[in-house]
Amino acid sequence: MLVILVRTYSNVIMKKISLAFIVFFLIIGFACDKKSSLEDGKDFALDYEFTVSLNDDEFQIHFDELLEDSRCPVLAFCQWEGRARVQIVTVSNDVEKVYEFSTLAPTHMDTIFENGNDRYQFELLQIDPFPTGGFQAPEAYSIAFNLKKL
Repeated sequence: MLVILVRTYSNVIMKKISLAFIVFFLIIGFACDKKSSLEDGKDFALDYEFTVSLNDDEFQIHFDELLEDSRCPVLAFCQWEGRARVQIVTVSNDVEKVYEFSTLAPTHMDTIFENGNDRYQFELLQIDPFPTGGFQAPEAYSIAFNLKKL
């Protein structure tokens, strides 16, 4: 009889612990959004379809779309190096602007964003992942950039 009580008690405890873990991860999952903030002058990574903000959402940068990735895959022989192109959307004072960045000219790696009287230089540092020859879903991509206040 004591063994049955111990097993029943331990099953109840395990169910409560399991329920607590489920609730914890649900709370964490709902609390995490696709938005974070960045600091002036620091390098930052931004995943596909994520948004970063500066000055408490006053100025936002969103990695909107992977337009192209024709870069030569690792260990492949190619006639040209190829390029990757991404579309970035900025929102400032409820005004959206669309920008295109590429790893090659003419739409190169930096531009100036304006937020009211403030001006920022956006410099694209890298687009990941680098092609390996297989299909890469757009959701797998991220960009690294630097944003400096001018």
